[in-house]
Amino acid sequence: MTVKPESQALAAQASRCVACGLCVPHCPTYRKLESEADSPRGRVMLIRALAEGRLAAEPTLVTHLDRCLVCRACEAVCPAGVKYGELIDGARAWLAAEGKKPRGLAGWLPAVLSAPPLLAAAAMRLRGFYPARGERQGTVSLFLGCVTRLADGSTLRAAIFVLTHLGFDVRVPRGQGCCGAMHQHAGEQEQAAQLARKNIEVFAKTSLDATEPILFCATGCGATLVEYARYGTEGEAFAHRAQDVVSFLARAPGWERLPIAPLAQTVAVHEPCSGRNVLRNAADVYGLLGRIPGLQAVPLAGNEQCCGAAGLYFLRQPALARRLRADKMPRAGDALRMLVSTNQGCAHWLKQGLSEAGHRLEVEHPVQLVARQLGFTGRC
Repeated sequence: MTVKPESQALAAQASRCVACGLCVPHCPTYRKLESEADSPRGRVMLIRALAEGRLAAEPTLVTHLDRCLVCRACEAVCPAGVKYGELIDGARAWLAAEGKKPRGLAGWLPAVLSAPPLLAAAAMRLRGFYPARGERQGTVSLFLGCVTRLADGSTLRAAIFVLTHLGFDVRVPRGQGCCGAMHQHAGEQEQAAQLARKNIEVFAKTSLDATEPILFCATGCGATLVEYARYGTEGEAFAHRAQDVVSFLARAPGWERLPIAPLAQTVAVHEPCSGRNVLRNAADVYGLLGRIPGLQAVPLAGNEQCCGAAGLYFLRQPALARRLRADKMPRAGDALRMLVSTNQGCAHWLKQGLSEAGHRLEVEHPVQLVARQLGFTGRC
């Protein structure tokens, strides 16, 4: 077989794997299927053989790569520093060029959700600027995303509410769009690059301060935004500014001035893979919730394993996704009334599972909970 020039980078990255196996027990699909081909080490070897022309893109190989959640738990523990996220995305781009693209709803949904007219219409529900209340501390810009602004605008409004009450002016730049994560993980790298460059341009024009934070509410978006450095110097500047709104708020000064109502309640914290393995800021959720007097925040059982949502994975691999989600369901005796998650896709997937299992838990973003204890009623 002929080795394509674009495969050389894949082969080089895959060759960094020393096959030590330390990643294997951390892989959700390996834990469920107990197949080496469905482990990170196995997939790296398959990708290397594919890139070097020793294997063809046959259905069995494609299936093993499709089963990857891109949770990047393996990358977080790899002693050799294999950039597994880049590797699996690159392999899927290679396969997409060969016509091996996701089909059905998972295939066309990214284009629908990232459609500029739809996102522009949703953005009009928010003003372009919200002034600080009280003593001013600075200015931030807010990244809206696509799923968040279309399906979870309340989290965006809650974030604006908390930020302005802490003394921050909030810009909401017009023209921003989808972060490109869905396209990137589906192998549509050119589309992902176009979306990224648009965001980079919009936020660069909005602020003359190169250090002004760009805050995101969804860790799924954030895991992509902080890696915009792949798009050159301007992308690197954007990536340095991108921060999780939860991390920003957890460290922000001025909380002593705010009247936060106490809440004597136990809240389960879902730690999404994008937060644990890419942003690595899971502790900040507990720090922010700790601002609420009387609240006890406890980790959701099984946080070390992906919930199965994984972007559009629950559409591509529904049976396996449901098996992964089942491990997250609280036990009957757990005294929980609420679950929080910083990833909207995970939150909706878990909420559906909780409902099907007969659990009556509220599911929301942690910033919504904090905002509510500050008097937020839905308007910012």
